[in-house]
Amino acid sequence: AEVLRTQLATATDGLAGEEAILQASSFALQELGANAARLPQLLEVARNVTQRFGGDLVSNFEAVNRAVLTGNERLLRNIGISVDFDRAQKDLAKSIGATGVPLTDQGKQLANINSLLEKSSQVFFRNCITLQFYKYF
Repeated sequence: AEVLRTQLATATDGLAGEEAILQASSFALQELGANAARLPQLLEVARNVTQRFGGDLVSNFEAVNRAVLTGNERLLRNIGISVDFDRAQKDLAKSIGATGVPLTDQGKQLANINSLLEKSSQVFFRNCITLQFYKYF
């Protein structure tokens, strides 16, 4: 628990108080189960969204968590990230040989998290390259 708390505090990068982040993560912590260890990565996505597109870190973190938990892609589009959770879930099911059986909620969440992290790394890497380019010219 202390390790997760430290990782969350580090991921905020001073954009929000520790208490507010812990409060925002409490529901997701319960609902994500084994996937809860990925919360610091989800917070980093929210931090990147906040730094690049604006908004409030806690609100963006809550939107990221809700999107992962519910599969609501619109929540992510509202903060600048476009993902296809259905495709990610089908790909995960195929990769584990569960094509005829629906994924569990935890399996869906894992697919959603993986898809979000992959897409956000592409979005923020592209933005970083663009910013570096303009920095020099």
